[in-house]
Parts: sequence; C-alpha cells; structure tokens
Amino acid sequence: MTSDMGRKSLACVSMALEDFYSEHPSYATRVKLHVRETRGELDTAAHTAEDLIKNAQVQAIIVAIQTSGEDELFSQLGSHYRIPVLSFSSVSPTWRLHTTPFLLHTAVKDSFQVAPITEILTSFSWHELTIVCEDSPYETGIFQPLSDALQSNKVHSMDSVAMPICVTNDQLDQVLNHLKEKPTRLFIVHLRPALAVHFFSRAKYAGMITEDYLWIVSAALGNVADSLSPNDIDYLQGVMTLRPYVQATRYVYNFSARFHLNNQDPDDIYNPSVLFWAYDTAWATAMAVEIALLSSSALLMNNTDLGRNGLSASRRALLDSILDTTFDGLAGRFKLVNGERQLPPYEIVIATGKGAVGAVKSEAKRRTARKLAEENLGKVCGGLPKSNSSLPSTTEQITGCSIDFFKAALKQLQLDPQCYEFCVFEGLYDELVQDVSLGNLDGAVGDLTITSERTRGVDFTMPYTQSGVYLLVLSEDDIESIQWIFIKPLTWELWLATVVFFFFTGFVVWMIERPRNPQYQGSSLRQFITASYFAFSTLTFSHDQIIRSPLSKIVVVIWCFVVLILVQSYTASLSSMLTAERLRPSVTDLDQLRNNGDNIGYQTGSFVKTILTSQGWNDSRLNNYSTKAQYAEALRKGSKNDGVSAIVEEIPFLTSFLSDPQYQKEFRMVKTIYKTPGFGFAFPLGFPLLHNLSTALLNVSGGDEGSKIEARWLGTDSLSSSYGRPNTDSTPLTLQSFSGLFITSGCISLAMMLIRIGKFLHAKWTQVKDSNVQNIGNNVIDEESCPLQNSTSNVSVPDQPHHEAGNDVNQGAHGSGDSGGMVESHPIQNDMGNSSAHDRLNEAISNNDSRGVYRSSAGATYEEPSAMNNGFVPAQSLQIEMNTV
Repeated sequence: MTSDMGRKSLACVSMALEDFYSEHPSYATRVKLHVRETRGELDTAAHTAEDLIKNAQVQAIIVAIQTSGEDELFSQLGSHYRIPVLSFSSVSPTWRLHTTPFLLHTAVKDSFQVAPITEILTSFSWHELTIVCEDSPYETGIFQPLSDALQSNKVHSMDSVAMPICVTNDQLDQVLNHLKEKPTRLFIVHLRPALAVHFFSRAKYAGMITEDYLWIVSAALGNVADSLSPNDIDYLQGVMTLRPYVQATRYVYNFSARFHLNNQDPDDIYNPSVLFWAYDTAWATAMAVEIALLSSSALLMNNTDLGRNGLSASRRALLDSILDTTFDGLAGRFKLVNGERQLPPYEIVIATGKGAVGAVKSEAKRRTARKLAEENLGKVCGGLPKSNSSLPSTTEQITGCSIDFFKAALKQLQLDPQCYEFCVFEGLYDELVQDVSLGNLDGAVGDLTITSERTRGVDFTMPYTQSGVYLLVLSEDDIESIQWIFIKPLTWELWLATVVFFFFTGFVVWMIERPRNPQYQGSSLRQFITASYFAFSTLTFSHDQIIRSPLSKIVVVIWCFVVLILVQSYTASLSSMLTAERLRPSVTDLDQLRNNGDNIGYQTGSFVKTILTSQGWNDSRLNNYSTKAQYAEALRKGSKNDGVSAIVEEIPFLTSFLSDPQYQKEFRMVKTIYKTPGFGFAFPLGFPLLHNLSTALLNVSGGDEGSKIEARWLGTDSLSSSYGRPNTDSTPLTLQSFSGLFITSGCISLAMMLIRIGKFLHAKWTQVKDSNVQNIGNNVIDEESCPLQNSTSNVSVPDQPHHEAGNDVNQGAHGSGDSGGMVESHPIQNDMGNSSAHDRLNEAISNNDSRGVYRSSAGATYEEPSAMNNGFVPAQSLQIEMNTV
C-alpha cells in the first residue's frame, strides 16, 4: 500500500480479523484477505475488482470509497456479479444512477452532520450564514442535503464560496476579504482537514478568529481534532466542529494503544473514526461468514461460474448474514438499516489552547449548544448614554424602558443573564454608536434612534417603540370654533340628506292631499309654502294643517319617528361638544416658527439637532434641554422671554412627558415633522444574535409584556393619549348612522305616493271608458232610426212640433244645457212592417240598457210610456232626430 490511508485501513482490518479469531478460536471459518491497490484510478479499480471476483473467486469486497465515481463503479459491480461490497468510508454521494442492495455502507455518511448543524442554528434562531466549501466532488455528500435542511428550517444561505484544493495564501486572503464584506458573521466550513487548517491559519492572520465571528466546521475536521498539533489548534481557537461520538471503552483504549505502537509518526494526521469503521467492517464480515456457514453449506461450494447473471447462493447467504449482523463495535453499535449504518450520537468540539474539548450532545442538545455558543460569544456590554441627569452612576441601579425591553428579549431567547453586563456611557448618542463600531463596546442598549448615518458602522435590531418626530407646544382656548359649533354635530352629508328628505316628505303629502284638501289648493306659491311649512313644522310637531288621506297620515307618522331620532341625537352630540373643554395648539407648523424668528428646543444629545440644521435652522435659535421641568419652563416663557415656542422630539420622550398629570392640559403634541424607524439596540456589524434579538423584540413589543413596559415607564400604552389628554371631542354624526332610517322613510313615502297616483289614473281611466260607452250607444240608435222611418211611410203622420231646449222638461233633468227632441208617434196601423220596426227599436233600446250603455243624465227623471198600451215608442231621453216625409 502506497497511500497513508490504505496502510492504516489495512492494518485495522488485519487487527480486527486477528482479534476476532483470537476471541473465537473454535469457529470453523476463516477469512482470507486478498489485497489490491487502486491508487485512486477508476480503471485500475475496475480491473482489480474483476480480477478478485473472477480469478480469486472472493465472496465479498471491502473498500474505502473516496469519490462519487468509485461509488457508481462498485455499485454496478455489486449488482452485476451479485457480490456484497462493503465501504467503510464516510464519503458518499447524495445520488446514484443505479440502486443496488449489494453496496453496503458500514461507515456513517457525511450527511449525518446535517441534522446537528441545523439544530445548532435553529437553537439560536440564526437565519443568515455563508457556506465555505471545497471545489471538488468531496463536498457533494453534504452540501445539497445541508442546503435543503437549512431552507426547510428558514435559514437563509446568503452565499457559498468554493475554493480549489490547491490554493495559495493570496487566494485565501482574497476569499477572506470577500467574507469580511458579508453582513453576516456566521460561517459553515466544509473542507478536508489539511485545507481547513490552512484556511484558518490565514483567517487568524486576517483577524477573523475572534469573538465577532462564529465558525462551524463539518466533521471532516472534528474527526482529526485529537491528532492536530498545538500550532494547528492555535489557529482554531473558538472554532466549533462536531464528530460522531465514540464511547471510551477498554476496547477502544486497547485498540488505540496497539495502533499507535505500530504507527509512531508524530506529524501524522489521521481520522480515528475511519479506523474504527474499518475495524468494525472486518469484524462484521468474519461474524457473517460464520453465521452463513451455519445456515447453509453453500459457502463451501466452489462456485466457478462467477460471471453468470443468477445470484450465487453463497454470496446471497453472506449478504443476508451481513445485513442481520449486530454487535457493539469500536465506533458504537453496528447495525445496517437499508444497507447503511445507523446514525450515531455526535459531540460538539471546541478548539482551545489546551487541545480539543468535546461535549456530548446526544441528550442535552440545546443546553450544550447554547452553553458553547455563549462561551464563544463572550460578554455583551451594553452602553447607556449619560446625557440624562436622571440616569444612575452605578451599574447595579441601571433600569429603564430600554433595559426592560432588552432583558425581556434575552429572556425569550433563554440566554443566561450572566452573558452580558451594563455600563454607563459618558457621552452623546453618536459617540456611543461610534464606540460600538470601533469595538470599544460589544453593544449599545438605550434610546438609540435608528438613522441612515448610524447604520453605516453598526447593525441595529428591529425598532421596539413608535416612530416619528413631533412638536410639543402650549395649548390655548379654541374660541373661533364655538361660533359655528351648532353645525358640527352633523356631517355635511347628513345635513344635506335631512334637508332633502324634508322637502321630499312635504312634496309627498302635497301630492296626496291636494285633490281633496282645500288647504293644499290655491296658487302655486301658496301650495309650495304650505307643503314646505308642513314638512319643517314636524321638527317641533306643531303642524296645524289637517290631513285627511290615510296615505298621508302614514307618511307623516314615519317621518315624525325619523325626526324624533335625529333631534335627540343632535341634541346629545351638541351638548357633549358644548360641555367639553376646547383647546387647540398654539403652533401647528414648524415653518411658521421659522418665519417668525422663534426659538425651538430639543433634547440634549439627540439627533434632532441634525434634522433641524439640515432644514435651515440656525444654531442660535436652537436650545437644548434635558429634563421635563426644563421643557415646561421653556415653553411657558416663550421665544420672547428667552424660552422656546416649541419642543421638537421623538414620540417616546413626548409620550413620557405628557403622561405626567401636571402637563396634560397645558401642552399638546402635534404635527409629524420627521419620520424615523424608532428606537433600536446597536451591535457590531455581523453580530450573530442580531436576527434573534430582533425577532424577540418584535414579540415583546407586540405582546402584553411590551404594553406593560411602556405603561410602567412611559405612562401609557396607546398613541391616542400621547397628544396631551384623552380625546373628549365628540365625533360628528354621519349619514351612514341614519341611512337605515332614511331608506325606510323614503321607501314608505314613495309607496304611498305611487298608490295615490295609481288611484288617480284608475279614476281617469274609468271616466274615459264611460264616455266611450255612451258614444257607442248613441251610434246604435242612429243606425236603427232608418228602418223605422221606412215602416211608417204609408201612415199619415202629422207634422211634429219642435221643442226648444230651454222649455223642455228634459233640460232640467239633464242639467247639461243641450237641446233634446221627444218623438211623438201616431197610433200604429195594422201593418206588420211597422210593427216589426217598432219591435226592433225596443229591442235595441233594451239591449243597450242591458249592456250598460244607457245612462240617465245628472239624475234626470222621466216617464217611460208603455208601447203595448198606447202604441208609442218610448223615448227614454234618447236624442233622436226624425224627419217627416
């Protein structure tokens, strides 16, 4: 064997067979090794494997697969020749073109570390990181599974940097400078041990092996951590790695002592896990051979046809025996599930000055990870600006709204309170932020406003307070608004709707009452005044017009109900407005103060001064104050008496000021002049716990705990009361509040009006119909008069006298002023034709009566002579013009 790993692996396999048969001397089988070397070449590996199968007639192959190509090759060979292939290397691809049960992985695959790495990240809720890997097939076994696991746990990989195997110092320096520019300071490294040591040696030279950076290295480095030299360990100070957990049993100590006795190279870097896996693989093979012999005698058969497609009984029996083999090996419990070794417990390894220290994490998972991370991150010192004289001078007395928010966030993260300490900072806010960016402080916890200038040197958490810069001014009586206060209880939409419905109701009542009620008749002007007065008089229920129609009474009753509700609501709203104290701010615009040459104030050390100077304010007109009493005194004096006309400050400070009862009525907060994100905590760029703290702060500020903190320190937990006092102004009544009443009243009024119009149209239609029927009757009589004249032509008829309309009795009866003629007939002769004409006339008149054609005029009375008795044709007030022959 020319390779170092080959020699060590062969030594472990030989030791395992020697130990197995020494412990089981009575076994009937013995495993004979046929050693071949591939030198990492696929062609050589293929020819060597076929030679062992065909010529040496081996029953199994033990190999350490190093590349995905070798994995594919031995997978095909095992499937083709039906021979078990056992690989004790952790390197294995995540994909394979052919799936076969004959390729068995007796070592733990690289992908086992995906779960522990993801668990470490999620235990702290780290969501942003950068992956550093090797640009070779070596990284394929872990990179894709790790990316998928991180994505499923909402961990965002901002970038991945791939490095060549043969890399120079200059190339490494370029990579490290690129990593420095990343906003995250959390990195996952997956490199071979030699390249990993080289990488961290340059990282330490670049100043990146500090508490500001967090490095998590894959098991490739953790497996060889015990064999690293002190110089190599010095490069890895604080670096976190992991490896499969191996219990320190007497068998492990015995094996390690014997192995080191034969391998005494002090500069040798080796992976003890691979050696343990090789030892366990050989032991499992020897045990499986014996079990296969007991279950079948096929193993003793000389199978010369090894290239046939059918499955050899001996190899099949050996494969089944290996899959069923279970024992406690050097690397832990040996058991294959679906051809792969079960995932073992793992341990986290931290490199320190005294060597590699491991911490078992199979049971105390989150606790151990958090403890190691806290040791790696060190102390977080929170700086507090001492611009306010009320701040204490000792760290034990430091309290406040910001401190409570910070402690509540740490409590949600379940961090040990001893991992931070507070110190009072002597200086201004900008100086505090600068000290954090320079590394003099680990963080700044206080009322720090997040601005674009400050974010250039530090990272801020999410804001935990309300944002915005407001004006604080004096309050004064609002006299002008009282003059027109009587119209304020209702909105203009409601006023307009009320007036429209007044006129509409009056119009409906007028439409219904006008035909029968004399009070609604007369000239057009008189009718309009009457209808309008009646509608508006319903406000006081003093209408004196008499309404006769039931339809109009229904309309008035519904409208009076609407008016009653409107009047009562208006009275209540107006009373509330008149009794409330009406104050207004003395100043509403910052430009107004600048044009008048007034002075304004701000808090000492606040960034507000920068905003004001950028808007054109002179320093001579800007006064700084530190306490609430100074604010109130300056505002009471005013600009003319060396005071100020307004204070420009952020919402939390003004809210705290106005929560004091002695200032609530005298001062008001108005007019947003500048929007800010709010208060946040500052930490160095790339601070690992930044995302965690931001998430925790959002949970605290949005929950009940945040409201309690604000109420305790700011005096209120709502924005509405931060304007100086609770809002006592009544809200005007809107149209929407009374829309249901208006719709109901309008629909009923419209229905009554439609009913009245329907009755009117029906009466007109009936009158027109009666007139048409009467005209039809007249036409029938005219047609029957012609035969009557012909039948009486042979009878001597004297001249008929013509009566004047004014002297006729029927004139009074009809009352219409029209003239009529009475037909006076002579006695009928014994002529059948004349008798027939007479009968037809009577029949026509009778038919007209039966059809309702005949009607008497205006209550006229008449006498209908009998045609049978006197031989005369009854006139029945019919107007018939007859001409004598």
